[in-house]
Amino acid sequence: MSEAIYLKKPIFMIPIRNQYEQFYNCLVLQNKKIGEFSERPTEKEIKLFLENLERYEKSMKNINFDPDEPLRVIEDAVRKFEKK
Repeated sequence: MSEAIYLKKPIFMIPIRNQYEQFYNCLVLQNKKIGEFSERPTEKEIKLFLENLERYEKSMKNINFDPDEPLRVIEDAVRKFEKK
């Protein structure tokens, strides 16, 4: 998912059942209007996703994704800890 967001590509997800993180990611995806998900995709759902690619791409433009941010946060926390 993070690679698709970084590359500004709309996403159609099929979450692994009984995996909380997978379902949570799907809800984030849908909330940000950057894609859709289905636990059991139908032809109709996939066609609808493809018909709305332009809308998802437009929403993707508003997302700033910095893949280095998590590492910077960890490094900052380590520096603060070292000072103590």
